Amino acid sequence: QAVVQAIARAIFAALASALGPARDFRGLSTLGAQVQPALTELEDYLARIRVPPDRKTDLARYSALLHAFDHLSRLLARAGEHNRIATLTADGHLLRPGAALAASLIRDLSADRRERLAALITSRAKRHRRGVLLREHAGLIPVSDLFPLTDAIRWLERVAHHAARVTLYAEKALHK
Repeated sequence: QAVVQAIARAIFAALASALGPARDFRGLSTLGAQVQPALTELEDYLARIRVPPDRKTDLARYSALLHAFDHLSRLLARAGEHNRIATLTADGHLLRPGAALAASLIRDLSADRRERLAALITSRAKRHRRGVLLREHAGLIPVSDLFPLTDAIRWLERVAHHAARVTLYAEKALHK
């Protein structure tokens, strides 16, 4: 559980720096080398654990850790998509939800609050995605800008979702 929390803090901090006002990508550039060995060791450790079927609480904790690990792995992969982040931070319509996510990542929020933020980002992203498509249709943006913008929007949604799920499963592993 402590390793899951440490990995989450490292990924959250690097993403927050890149998405925040400083637009500092240095943490992201070293994140894989910093976090991947810990994720690999965690995966090996979790694979060796055998929980007897009659220990329901321990099984629930173990399952929560497996889910947290999965979302951390996916979040680390998303953190490596620097082009999506650059597109996101360059678009005036996406600055606010990106900044909200950045601010949330450096705070110790409950899973419920992270889930609410992820839902809000998803709602705004749907409207923004439609707006981007309409702007392209009206000739206001070129097709070459369309897909990077819609990919950046989806990236933001997925990162918010994975952050919320990491927090949820870390809480479940801790409190079962």
